[in-house]
Amino acid sequence: MERDPVKNALIAKRSKIAAEVKAALETVAELNQKLAALDETLRLFGHEDPDPIGAKKLQKQVTHAEMRDRRTAIMEALRGKPGGASTKAIVTVIMARWGFDEGDREKRRHVMDVTRKSLERLEKRGMIVRDGWEGDARLWRIA
Repeated sequence: MERDPVKNALIAKRSKIAAEVKAALETVAELNQKLAALDETLRLFGHEDPDPIGAKKLQKQVTHAEMRDRRTAIMEALRGKPGGASTKAIVTVIMARWGFDEGDREKRRHVMDVTRKSLERLEKRGMIVRDGWEGDARLWRIA
């Protein structure tokens, strides 16, 4: 019985996802074993109920491509502005470039945080300089 290419591709994709699920479940099982061992160790040290101990928020690792994209977006926001641009203006340009909703306060706060860090890195590398203030926002320009 011959299968068509579309069906073959779907079967291959399903097989790949099934393998990923199996690997993820094995990882979860290993992590649960580690948690159980730590809970037992905590009990030995007098901590009777380790369950209320909350999970720590994991930091997402930023790739080199993401860092390069941030740097490019910042430099594009500063080009053609001899007087410089404020951090807020740079964030607005970045949000528009990445297609983020201006009204999403949480996303804007996140973009503001990562942009500030990127601006400080670019300043340390000598690519941009601080150039005063515009209200409560720092002004930046290309060095």
